[in-house]
Amino acid sequence: MKSSGMARVLRKWADPRVRSEGARVNWGPVKQILQAARDQSQVFESRLQRLLDESDDALFPLRDPLRANVGLNRWLARDREEAYSDWLAWVLQEINRGGGDIIGLLQVRHPELSKYCKGLPLKVDREFVIPGGRLDIVVRFGEEVLLIIEIKTTSADIAEIAKQKLYRQWLDAQSIRFKPQPILLAVDAREVVYEGFAPLLWADVCTSLRRTLPTIRDRIGVVTAAMIVAFVSAVETNLLRLAQPAEQQAGRSLLYARTAEHVQRGLEIEQVE
Repeated sequence: MKSSGMARVLRKWADPRVRSEGARVNWGPVKQILQAARDQSQVFESRLQRLLDESDDALFPLRDPLRANVGLNRWLARDREEAYSDWLAWVLQEINRGGGDIIGLLQVRHPELSKYCKGLPLKVDREFVIPGGRLDIVVRFGEEVLLIIEIKTTSADIAEIAKQKLYRQWLDAQSIRFKPQPILLAVDAREVVYEGFAPLLWADVCTSLRRTLPTIRDRIGVVTAAMIVAFVSAVETNLLRLAQPAEQQAGRSLLYARTAEHVQRGLEIEQVE
């Protein structure tokens, strides 16, 4: 076919308004694909419902965080990093008060540090001012352990991290015995380090909290534990975009498989020593 003839054919089929005379579209394969997707969704929905019921039993008299619908609160909107920072700082203090291991919760890679911190007084500061900026969360155990946490409500790969280098330089200059690698808490991350900060995923924090909640509930009481459940709910609903079977929004059922895996990981109960 000459180039001019090919050009005419391409122009013809590139125009969505053009239809071959008398041609009929067979939608059968598309309907089969959609039905298969619906059937698979029902399988995942049933599994998720069973897992949520199991989680309800483990947390009784509380319920699974995904039942809470905390995402409806305007002050917990996706972009309000300050709200999540404030709440996380409080959660860390309460977990520590209940005998929990917040070094382990934050996945700090430092041998024996969790054991070393036991018995040391904990101090958690918000918006800690240093030359050139403010640190979201500063965690101290006595005068010997200093940990920085920077909070992001998006992927680490699109978050503004320009000041992280300055923050790391400030940390390195501090005269203190233990200075674990600072943490960048984000929804997801592809790199192993961001300007000297180790990425930590919100999903992993929620999983750790889910695992420790039954023991924490028994040690610090139902009311405080309920507030931690609400925090987990807000993160899982607003930041991780997880779903539960009660939701009827279009497309949400596609998240059942991912949500079920998340809840399953959280049911692997950890005991607080």
